[in-house]
This record gives sequence, C-alpha cells and structure tokens, in this order.
Amino acid sequence: MYIKHPNLPDKKVKTVVVSALEKEIVRSLSLLGVNVIEIKENDYLEKNISSHPDMNFLHLGENKYISYEKVLDDRFEMITEPKPTQRNYYNCTKLNMVIIGKYCICNKKTSSEYVQGINKELIYVNQGYTKCSTLIVDKNSIITGDVGIHKEVQKYGINSLFVDNSDITLNGYSNGFIGGIGGKLSNDILAISGRLNGLKEFDKIKSFTRNVGVYIEELTNNKIKDIGS
Repeated sequence: MYIKHPNLPDKKVKTVVVSALEKEIVRSLSLLGVNVIEIKENDYLEKNISSHPDMNFLHLGENKYISYEKVLDDRFEMITEPKPTQRNYYNCTKLNMVIIGKYCICNKKTSSEYVQGINKELIYVNQGYTKCSTLIVDKNSIITGDVGIHKEVQKYGINSLFVDNSDITLNGYSNGFIGGIGGKLSNDILAISGRLNGLKEFDKIKSFTRNVGVYIEELTNNKIKDIGS
C-alpha cells in the first residue's frame, strides 16, 4: 500500500528514506518497526548535504518519485532528474520542493522542470531550499523558518507557524533548517531528530502541533539537527 499524498501518511509508515550518515536515527526508526532506506553521499550535490533525502528525492504520491539515482525498488516508478553539473545553489535544489495537499511550494528558478507535470497548484517562493525550510505538520499546516514562505502560503489558506532556525545544527553551516529535522511517521505522529526542548521556541511548536492533533516523537536525546527530513 502506497502513501497517496506525499508527506502525509494516513497510517503508520512502513518505509522511510534517511541519510546514511544518521546511524542513530536509523537505529531509532528500526526499533519503531520502520524499514529504513539509506541515501549515501555523492559528488554531484553540495558536500555536507549530499546525502539528505530532501536534496535527492521527491515523492509524488502513490508509487511515483523523482530522483537522480534509483532509490526504491521496481514496484515504484522513477522519473530521472539529470544530475547537477555544478555543486551550487541553483543546480542542487532541483528536488527541494514541498508537496502538501493540492499544492507544491517551490522556487520557479531552481526547481525541476518536471514540476510542471505533477498536477499540483504551484506556490512560488524565493527560497530554493523550500523543503529544507518547511516542516509539514498536516494537510493544511506547516512550520517554517523562512518568512517569505510563511507569508506566501497564508495567501492560499495554509496554516503556518514561523520559527527561528538559529539553534538547529548542520555541519558546515551556521545553522540548519526546521524542515530538515524530521517528518511524519503516521497521521498523528511527527518524528524529529532530537530533543524538542533544545529549541528556543519549543513551547510554541508543541502547542501548534497539538492544536491540529499531531504529537512529536523524539528519535534521539541529542540536540536537534538538520538531517534532511
């Protein structure tokens, strides 16, 4: 059984895609009975985030996805995105988009050309790291550290909480992004990479998620970091 709506499982997920570098996250998910497919580092995306799922993989719903290389088995239909020829912002963020309900949030200048054919209403923003910047809570709610995304999605009736990213760690960068700290494990469970109370605005985040019936699962007891969602 496939997840019909990307990022929004109706039931407990059976398989997730995670950076191969995040061994503790992989162990935690395995203990929860979740099969983990690991994304390895590569030499065509930005070095410190080349294994991040949100840089390598875009689930389109059901059994379809876009990726640079094969990630899932033959039960899934893959659309191949050409590998970047340069490791820079404009070339490396082709798949860093947010599909939520009937919308796809993306940067028109940096997103894959295949975005035009995914049968979603496009919401254009200036942020190329769109998925990195957006934590999906439910079919109509997000948490973001990007003020442009925050303001734009509200025009479409999407419930958005704006937060400070500065206390999220990411190797090689001054800070990580809220969208990269986790993802949904079921309809009402949002898994995150570390301790929620390590974030300055943890009370605000906790209140926001609980108000829409979503509860947070901390996968480790470490400081929260950006693992690529």
